[in-house]
Formats: sequence, C-alpha cells, structure tokens
Amino acid sequence: MQIHHTPIHGCYEILPRVFKDGRGSFVKTFHQEVFAKHQLETEFAEEYYILFLIKMS
Repeated sequence: MQIHHTPIHGCYEILPRVFKDGRGSFVKTFHQEVFAKHQLETEFAEEYYILFLIKMS
C-alpha cells in the first residue's frame, strides 16, 4: 500500500496493492498497522475485497 500526501491538508492518496491470479483479484483497502505507521487515525481494523472469476459455458 502506498500513501501519498496531497496539497490539501489532511488529505492523502491511498493506493492499495491489487493481487491477481486466474481465480480473480484481492485488494486490501485498509490495514491498521500501515495507517498507524503513517499516523493516520482510524477506528476500524482492516478492510478488503475479493473478486472471483467464474467461467460460464
């Protein structure tokens, strides 16, 4: 995950890593330890998304 400062005070650009394989994609959009390392205050532990690809015949 990459976190970049923006010209707007308190606003950050957050670029999560996307992991892809033949089954689909996995994206973790939030991780408490990473946000704490960058001194970003939060109140939730983690968040992620999974996209499964299903082949239709």
